[in-house]
Amino acid sequence: SEIYERVLNELNVYEFETLLINKPILTKIAKNFLEQSQNLIQEKNKFLDLKKAELQKRRAQILNVRESIKED
Repeated sequence: SEIYERVLNELNVYEFETLLINKPILTKIAKNFLEQSQNLIQEKNKFLDLKKAELQKRRAQILNVRESIKED
């Protein structure tokens, strides 16, 4: 209901009813929003995977240094 009130503040009732009648437009907007959200999530996941790989490399280097220190 809060969303409905916000929309009514921006649009008059006639425009809002027209939007409700034109559900394909609303569906298209929602679908576009979901696609953009999914793309953003995928980009963030790729970034996180890259950072995880970098951390694994650093961890391996630290463990190698630790082992060489123990051997000496």
